[in-house]
Amino acid sequence: MADKAILYDASKCIACKGCQVACKQWNELSAGTSEFFASTDGYENPSDLSANTYTRIKFHLTEKTNGDPDWLFRKEQCFHCADADCVTVCPYAGEAMQYDSATGFVWVNRDNCIGCGLCISACPFNIPRLSDAADDPSGEPRSYKCWACLDRVTNGEQPACVKTCAPEAQKFGDRSELIIEANARKAELEAQGKTAYVYGVNEQDGLHYLYILLKEPSFYGLPSADELNAGSRKAALKALCEEAKQLAQKAASF
Repeated sequence: MADKAILYDASKCIACKGCQVACKQWNELSAGTSEFFASTDGYENPSDLSANTYTRIKFHLTEKTNGDPDWLFRKEQCFHCADADCVTVCPYAGEAMQYDSATGFVWVNRDNCIGCGLCISACPFNIPRLSDAADDPSGEPRSYKCWACLDRVTNGEQPACVKTCAPEAQKFGDRSELIIEANARKAELEAQGKTAYVYGVNEQDGLHYLYILLKEPSFYGLPSADELNAGSRKAALKALCEEAKQLAQKAASF
């Protein structure tokens, strides 16, 4: 199977949140309790990812050319990095946090997860979440995140969020082909006098969630390649790897 990816086009997204519902349904995740809260970026629900929420549409406040308020949207979920720091720091990498070489997607085998939380500390996109021990079927905290519906993908189906996207703001396919399509869409938007950015081609050695954005990545809270490669972040990652090594050695001694 060729390296796969999902392309999200922010210029087509209408924030219908059908992807959020489809993710909940397919993964049999509890709905949670709706809450009203206002933020500088607009009105959202839920307010954050969680062990029961793998994806959500984020609102980002901007202005129209006439000065009226407007919102741009971005789908938030695991980016499925080719160089996945969560896999690197996992004490049981290859057994708990796993990289699927056939597709490029990253998933969690929770039977082997010890709930140490190192994947959360390492992720540059702040994606994985730990469950509460009282709410987890295992009775212990475990790591949860988007896994790109690998059960569907490996059976020739699209991820649930892509399948349900009415405005076709998402597309699943071979990563190399989606990069070509993303660049073509960028050129199309620029020909219309709009700004456009492609994010995910090179970051973290390549993401398997690619974005077409209408403003620079920093506007959406996304780190630049320089920030991802910063020496301070690499040093912190090295320290987490040492902590993971100690955890693994401790577990092996029992």
